[in-house]
Amino acid sequence: MTGQLSMHCRRDQFIGLVCVVLLSVNTLADQKTTDPIQLVEMFTTTERPIAEIGANGSGRNRQGLDILVVEIDGIQAVEHNLSLDLSADPKRSKQVALQRLQQMDEEARSRLQLTAMGLTKTMRYGVDRTPAVVFDGKTVVYGVTDLTVALEHYEAWQRRRRPK
Repeated sequence: MTGQLSMHCRRDQFIGLVCVVLLSVNTLADQKTTDPIQLVEMFTTTERPIAEIGANGSGRNRQGLDILVVEIDGIQAVEHNLSLDLSADPKRSKQVALQRLQQMDEEARSRLQLTAMGLTKTMRYGVDRTPAVVFDGKTVVYGVTDLTVALEHYEAWQRRRRPK
């Protein structure tokens, strides 16, 4: 009898502990939804430039948000420039392309690095189309190239999520 009571007490303690952990997680999650946005990452293409802050920019906007804008098709532009008028000879083409890569100016290299990093982030976030605006690496608003409109969608979604 004592063994069964002991098992029941342990089970009840375990269930109580699980409930406390779950309540703590929910409380933290609720606090997290009310925290201000820290980082906005905007992923687009050259055909759909970002309306409010300019394409391929980064920094802080007037709302104090850290913003990163990435044109994810930037690598295609670099590839196009590297492959212009290449020889039909593969060895010669490789040499010319490598030479062109080495002669890229700092701005072009920065754009290329930003694009590569942006592509990596879109894969990590599961972003599957553009334009996409990602808030704090967690929430995505698709189809919008204007930061103000994206923020409105995000805030409306947050209001619907919060219990009244």
